[in-house]
Formats: sequence, C-alpha cells, structure tokens
Amino acid sequence: MRGSTRRIYLDFSQPVAGSGPGGGAPIPLPTGNYQARFIAKCHLYGNDLLALAGGQTVDCPLMTAFPLGDATYHIQMNPRTGAAVYPLTDFVSVTCTGTGAATLCNQWKIEPSGTFVAPDGTLKKRNRAHFYKTVTSKGKSIETHLGDFYFSFQIHMTKQ
Repeated sequence: MRGSTRRIYLDFSQPVAGSGPGGGAPIPLPTGNYQARFIAKCHLYGNDLLALAGGQTVDCPLMTAFPLGDATYHIQMNPRTGAAVYPLTDFVSVTCTGTGAATLCNQWKIEPSGTFVAPDGTLKKRNRAHFYKTVTSKGKSIETHLGDFYFSFQIHMTKQ
C-alpha cells in the first residue's frame, strides 16, 4: 500500500455529530490528497464484478486505506456482513459501465448509495463511513476509532 500510486482527495469537513470517541466529536485528518488503496468487497454478497452485465448495478462494501506517519487509516463502508461491519454506514453502488471480450465487464463506476437533501432542495449522493486508524506496536495491531464522516465521491475503474 505504501507504494500505491493512487491519490485521492479526502475531505473530512462533514463529521457525523456524536460519532467520535466516547460519543464526542469525530477526529478528522486535514483535508487533502492521500495515497490510497480501495477494496470493493462485492464477493461478500456473491457479486463478481467481471460477471456484471452492462448497466447492471450492485451494492457492495468498500474499504479505503492509506498510510500516514506510523499509522494506517481506514474508511469503511459495510453495514451488514463479513469482517469490519459498521451498521450505520452505507454500501457503495457499483455499476458496470463497459464490457469487453466475451461480454465480461471491464469498466465500473463506484458511487454512494446513500442520499441527502441539499440546502437547495436537490437530492445528492453521500455515504456515511466509519473512520479509524491502526498502529502496530510490539507486533500487535491497535485500532483507534476516530468517528464517522459523510463522503461524496465517484470512482471510475477500468480493467486493462
């Protein structure tokens, strides 16, 4: 992960009140660009991304991880099954946007499944995500809950 070339802009300006340590305010990182790794865990629900039909959408968990200093930070969106379940979070919606040989899906769009009404009255997409950091000390991983945040995003992927 430390060698990842993917950079994402993370904005921690939408904390979920009362979701931080001990029911307090969430602890954000500075908003900015981070080298990150994404893992869509669609297989937990029997979905094979390559087998999606063109235009088909499925809901999946998403984990984003990025190193900073001596810690690895995680953004988790998985409300139901498997490891790292955070019931108040939202799935991501993964849509097959292109197919290649043998009609296998080879392009995808990932975006929030959650919505909210913006101040102008329009419906916008946004997911609630759980945010925590992991530090390894004496061979043991220590996870520290930092709170929940709302994130809006759109990720496009292509299989080469």
